[in-house]
Amino acid sequence: MSINWILLIIGGLFETGFAISLGKAQQTSGKELWLWLVAFAICVSLSMYLLYKAMGGENAIPVGTAYAV
Repeated sequence: MSINWILLIIGGLFETGFAISLGKAQQTSGKELWLWLVAFAICVSLSMYLLYKAMGGENAIPVGTAYAV
C-alpha cells in the first residue's frame, strides 16, 4: 500500500469528522456553535489537503478514484 492510499484513507476520516461537526453545529448555539464550526473548518481543510496530496507525486491516485473513495 503506497503512502498516497494512506493519505486518502486519513482524508476520508477527516471527511467523516467534518460531516459530524456540521451536524453538531446545527444542534447548538452560542460559543459551542463556534467551536463546532472551527472543528468543521479544520476537518474540511485537512480532508481536501490530503485528497490533493494523494492525487499527486509518485504513484498518484487518479482523480475519479480518489474522489470516489
